Amino acid sequence: MAEHLIFDLDKLRERAEEVNPIDAKRVSNALKAKLKKYPDIICLCGPQIGVNERVICIRFNDDVIKTFINPMITKAEGLHLVREKDISIPEKEFISPRPNKIIVRYQTEDAIPEENILEGPVAEVFDRMQKYLDGVTPEDFGLEVIEGFDEATEEEREQVISMYLESLKTRAKILNDNINEDKDAKELMDAIKFMEAVDEGKVTLVDRKSVGL
Repeated sequence: MAEHLIFDLDKLRERAEEVNPIDAKRVSNALKAKLKKYPDIICLCGPQIGVNERVICIRFNDDVIKTFINPMITKAEGLHLVREKDISIPEKEFISPRPNKIIVRYQTEDAIPEENILEGPVAEVFDRMQKYLDGVTPEDFGLEVIEGFDEATEEEREQVISMYLESLKTRAKILNDNINEDKDAKELMDAIKFMEAVDEGKVTLVDRKSVGL
């Protein structure tokens, strides 16, 4: 197992694979060791230490590190822009869209399925880690904060951000078209939408016995 942090964005753009929760223990331990060694880092995922497995570790305010195995964001509410840095791209800073609130499903290290609601900074970092698992880095969709941005007038900054948001809409359309053309990706998106519909009560169970089937 790799024990060093990965800075090669090409490697980080590979989708991580699902993992058996029992086998994920060693990845979780490696991620926790890194977070304990570097107290300024609050979150890491498998690909960031060279392990192509869907495992995330996040340090919470009470200094407890929680592990999320095979995580999935089933619902996101609201969006806001946040300035953020990432250990895998240390020389850059980005303005990125992040959700206000998310519902997440995952497995614990004991292979127990859980669901939680995350808000605020925790939702932001979870979203960033989840995207890494899907092979998407902050550089792929974030607006890089270049030299002189902070010295620009408020009007100039707003204009740059407005142009960035328009470009995001275009990229979102391209991504959606690609998903529709990719059978596996489309099936995954359809499954997520179905689970969301179940959660919202839009899908009901039909008792076939009552209709003689």
